Amino acid sequence: MRHTNRAPQGDRSLPLFSSGSAMPVLAGGILIALASALSAQAPPAAKNAAPPAAKPAVPAAVARPTADAKLRAQMAIDKPLMTQAEDKAASRKIKLKIGKILRNGVLNVQTTPMIDEWIEWRLYRMTITELPAPPRRKSVRRAKVPPPGPMGMGPGGMGPAAAAPPPPAPLPPIPFRRQLPKFNDLFLVEIKSAAKDQNGQLQKKAFRKYVLDGIIAKSRDLLDNNFYVRLNVVMLLNRLDILAGGFGGKGSVAYAEIAVPLMDIMRDANQHEALKIPAVQGLRRVLLASEADRDQKYAIAIELMSQLDQKASMYWYPRALVEAIGCVDEPLIQQQVAGAPAPQQKPFHVQKAVDVMRDKNRPWIVRAEAAKALGRISLHPTVRSDLIAHEIVVFSGEMSVAYNKNPNQFYWQECFLNTYLAFKALDATERSRVMQVKPANLISKFAGQKAVSDAYQQILPPVLHILNQPTVINGVKTNAPIPAAILQVQQTWTNDNKPSVDRVAPGLPQLQAPKPMAAKGGAPAVQPTASIGNK
Repeated sequence: MRHTNRAPQGDRSLPLFSSGSAMPVLAGGILIALASALSAQAPPAAKNAAPPAAKPAVPAAVARPTADAKLRAQMAIDKPLMTQAEDKAASRKIKLKIGKILRNGVLNVQTTPMIDEWIEWRLYRMTITELPAPPRRKSVRRAKVPPPGPMGMGPGGMGPAAAAPPPPAPLPPIPFRRQLPKFNDLFLVEIKSAAKDQNGQLQKKAFRKYVLDGIIAKSRDLLDNNFYVRLNVVMLLNRLDILAGGFGGKGSVAYAEIAVPLMDIMRDANQHEALKIPAVQGLRRVLLASEADRDQKYAIAIELMSQLDQKASMYWYPRALVEAIGCVDEPLIQQQVAGAPAPQQKPFHVQKAVDVMRDKNRPWIVRAEAAKALGRISLHPTVRSDLIAHEIVVFSGEMSVAYNKNPNQFYWQECFLNTYLAFKALDATERSRVMQVKPANLISKFAGQKAVSDAYQQILPPVLHILNQPTVINGVKTNAPIPAAILQVQQTWTNDNKPSVDRVAPGLPQLQAPKPMAAKGGAPAVQPTASIGNK
């Protein structure tokens, strides 16, 4: 996914028209004319009329968020590692030679220094803070002056000769930071060509590994730079492939070693959550499309679970973490448990997804993503399918009650749809995704199990109701409440079908009673709103 250097999501105070357009003048003229006409028709105001009432304050829950202090500080960093002059010198030295070196895919004492210089040049030029030099204009075509007529300008006319219009001013140079996505794209084209002409698969991988390891090592120098530089470095790491695919990246194999710097970014308290989200997306790609071994997948799963225990300022980050946990195709995770003499192999990631779904202090979007993840995780045969299905129905009932109290929130359709996707695959791609144990949805994983199929029938009516909203009632679009009969049937089913065992799998702790939804000071936790999307 291509990212550009834009303002944060909360700050969208962009002009309605571009500065070079004639529309502002036209719109301004229309508004002035309308204002004049209305003022002429309006009755004269009283001399002692009361001043207009002040506009009501925007509620805190829907106020437009501003960039936090950490983000503002990182956006203000200027730490250039290269100047324009050094950039031009490196370009002259490297650009013409590196293409052939990369395509040939041969490592020797002549090529490795050039590859190292190329990597440093491509990365360090992201940090240039100077404005590029204005473009040179080779020639300027001047507009022709119309020939004078009998009553026109110039000789024989009625007025003085008209001067030729001035040449158009050159466009201002584009700052380097606005070109960072373009720099990344050019860099990735060169990376993709690495060892393109090399026939041997082992030689090709060895050469590309040298290149990618160099990029990973050198990219660490930029992770304390400007926010936009950091963001583009993370996006670059996400797209590194040990085997380049065809058009659109089809068939590409992600480089598993990018997981190490991405997890370091997630652990770093100085990195903003806006950087950690794409880092999680990179880990998700490693889990789905790389040659990562079992130990690497264990490490990724453990880090994802650890990050879910950290406090997040926005719901986007924990939602990305839960989504990535759903991509773990290992049925068991090896992890050191407190008090155990040796690491244990258990479905810890399944336990974490269930805990997140049951946690009433988390936003509905995050909890619903956890329900969906339970249909995507590779489940070991020892996992209690009846318990998981029952807990999803309980969660669906809780959402239904909350929806009826506040049906106009933007997130309800996504949340209810995710409970459906826990039992059913989204499309043919998901249906064809073969896990080490069973495919990616609960109905397929536990085919023929009555507890799972019955649970699916219980979550279906609320989903169908929500997806058909809003409805028109008396000519007004309204989000109708879920009928009480549906809620009653769900409640009766959950009471009558409680699992006999309250453990996700043998050896895992018992499920604790969900804590009441509360935030700091005992106040109810704030769910995402249409404006801020946060707890």
